[in-house]
Amino acid sequence: MSKNGTWINDVRMAAGASRRLEDGDIISLGGTSIRLSCQHLAHPSEEEKGAE
Repeated sequence: MSKNGTWINDVRMAAGASRRLEDGDIISLGGTSIRLSCQHLAHPSEEEKGAE
C-alpha cells in the first residue's frame, strides 16, 4: 500500500478507487509526477464515439 497515495490532477484517489484518465492528466506517485499524453484519448475516432 502506498504511504503517499496516488494523486490525479492534485486530487488524491481513495484506496481502491478507479478513474478514467484523459489526455493531459497529471499522475503523481510519491515524489514523481507524470503528464499523460495520448493522441488516441485526445481525439477519438468516429467509430469510437459511436461505441460510447
